[in-house]
Amino acid sequence: MSRTSGSPKFALLAAFIIAAIGWGCAAMAASPNFTPEQVEFFRSKVQPILNKRCLKCHGGEAKVRGNLRVDSRESLVKGGELGPALSLEKPEESLLLQAINYVELEMPPSGRLPKEEVDTLTHWVKSGAAWTPGAAPAPEMSKPETAKADSPENHRDYWAYRP
Repeated sequence: MSRTSGSPKFALLAAFIIAAIGWGCAAMAASPNFTPEQVEFFRSKVQPILNKRCLKCHGGEAKVRGNLRVDSRESLVKGGELGPALSLEKPEESLLLQAINYVELEMPPSGRLPKEEVDTLTHWVKSGAAWTPGAAPAPEMSKPETAKADSPENHRDYWAYRP
């Protein structure tokens, strides 16, 4: 055994390398690699449905209904007031699928989606909910509670205004 392999510095370096490899594996599991076919299915079939049917209320507006955004995969997995819209562990139990099938939730509220669109979204969710690679999630919008916290009445409690 060489003199350096028994040193505390070597042990620390080895532990760091092993941890880094573990973190890399965890990161790869968190960001799945989708096939070009899955990405194309999302881009050509799913994204137009989301844009047409969902973004008006769950998109880039200042007030997002139910605190649910549908403009990124991360936002759907994070969910809104009712919880995650996409369940990656049990896709068939996703709130998104319940809503578009009018099971407990009814989305869109203006009326049911055509069967073809429901089938497209169902296939997409059950196959892992592929998304366009590199598409950055939209910036977080402030929630109504945050807006109330920033109201002028609450600034009276700010340290600079206290005696």
